[in-house]
Amino acid sequence: MDSTRKVGQEIKRVRMEMGLSQKEFGLLIGKSESQVGAYENADTNIKVETLFEKPISQSDTQSLMYIYDTLGFSVDLFEYLIEYCTTMKKKNCRYLEATAIGWYQDGIQTKAQAKEQYALMSGVCRVFYKTLGIKRGAPTTIEQEFFKTWTKDYGFGEDIVEEACKRAVLHTQNPTIKYVNGILTAWHNAGVTDFAGIKKEDHPHAETAKNQKASATTKKSGNAFTNFTQSSMSSELDEMEQLFHKEVNGQ
Repeated sequence: MDSTRKVGQEIKRVRMEMGLSQKEFGLLIGKSESQVGAYENADTNIKVETLFEKPISQSDTQSLMYIYDTLGFSVDLFEYLIEYCTTMKKKNCRYLEATAIGWYQDGIQTKAQAKEQYALMSGVCRVFYKTLGIKRGAPTTIEQEFFKTWTKDYGFGEDIVEEACKRAVLHTQNPTIKYVNGILTAWHNAGVTDFAGIKKEDHPHAETAKNQKASATTKKSGNAFTNFTQSSMSSELDEMEQLFHKEVNGQ
């Protein structure tokens, strides 16, 4: 049995168990009677057998129809969405729908665009996990948002992200994705686009640190001199006071 007919039968099963007509079921999930009939008769091309390992529920049906009709995913894009979720080991409709909405908001309309974004994010995810010593199979939704910001909004590649991760590891015991994001955001705001820009951005910070160290050394030396002078003067005053007492007492 092909996947399209399998989905159509599952949709029909859910409707029949609820005791609803196609029209009533359509009103319940926000679809027309003809759309429900098209799904049940396998006149649409939804392929989900690689994702679901259980009969689909009413909410699953609503999600599938929403992605396919409301978001307007093409067959190719829909099938790649399933492939992506399977790769991420996220075999549930909630993740499927959330990812679909994210792609829609990002303006992704084709399989090629989705694959391009995945390639960028997977590379960044790999260096992030490796450098920070994270052992997890797939990125969380929050991590994906950060990766998307770094690659799409900031235009950073794996090399720049890896450098930020290395610095996070160097400067804190328990580096977090927010710490790495702080470094990358600072570079982005400073107009950094490559390692030359990073080096240029590092220079004033290095000079500031150098000046602060020199200032601290000078202050320390000054304090030592002051302490020595005060000690020396105190000693001399003590000797003068002793001589004065001897003169008064005729010694």
